Amino acid sequence: AAALNKFKDDEWFPHCHMVPQWCYASSVDYMLPLTGDLNNSVQALHPDLARLDLRYENTESAGLAIPGPCDRFNITNDCINSTNLQALHEHFRDDFANIDPLFERGTIVKDGVVQPWRIPGRFVLGRIIKNDTKCENTGMRTLLSPSPCDKGPSAPGASKPTCVGSIEECARLAARDLNCSAVIDYWGGDDEGPTGAFPGWCRCVLRGHRCKLRFGKGFRVASFRLDS
Repeated sequence: AAALNKFKDDEWFPHCHMVPQWCYASSVDYMLPLTGDLNNSVQALHPDLARLDLRYENTESAGLAIPGPCDRFNITNDCINSTNLQALHEHFRDDFANIDPLFERGTIVKDGVVQPWRIPGRFVLGRIIKNDTKCENTGMRTLLSPSPCDKGPSAPGASKPTCVGSIEECARLAARDLNCSAVIDYWGGDDEGPTGAFPGWCRCVLRGHRCKLRFGKGFRVASFRLDS
C-alpha cells in the first residue's frame, strides 16, 4: 500500500516496476512470452529478425551469477492482506483484463518454437488504398469466417465457403491471425456487401511479404491498424 501511494505522488517510483504492463503492451501488436526459448521466438516474430542473436545481459534473471532480487532482498508476499490486495487489483486492473487471458490461453508452439501473442485490441480500418485492385497471389492467405455468408461461388481451390460478410470482418480476421500483416484485399463493396465473381473473398498479405497490385474488378485493397 505504501508503494502504491508513493507511486501516485511520484510516477518515476520505482521506474517501470509499478507501471501496469498494459501501458506498454497496448502500444504494440505482439507480445513474446518470456521462456527459455526467447531467442528463437524473437527470430520467428518477423523475417527481418531471423538472424538476431540475443545475449545474456541480466544474469540474475538467467540464474548465471547471483540470486535474483527476491532472494537478495528477502522479498515475499507476507505483507499482502485483503485491503492492499484490493488496491493492487485496482492498480493493475488493465493487466488483469487484457494480459491475463493471454496467459490463460497458454503458449502456442509451431515448428518447435514458442509463438508470439497477438495483443488484443480494436482494429481501425484505414483508408481504402485501391478500388478495383487486388494483390498478386504470392504471399497471400485466404481468411475464413466462422459464420460465412451464403453468397457464392467460393474462391478457387477452396474446400470451405470463403464468403466473408464485410471488409470490416475481413480486417478483424486478419487482426487475429499472427501470420497476417495489416494489409488485406476483399471482394466486395461498402453498401452492396460481398460481390463479384467470388463474393466476400478475404485475403491478407502475409508478414514479410508485400502487396503487388494488379487489376481486379470488384476487389479492394485496404489497410488496418490495431487501436487499444
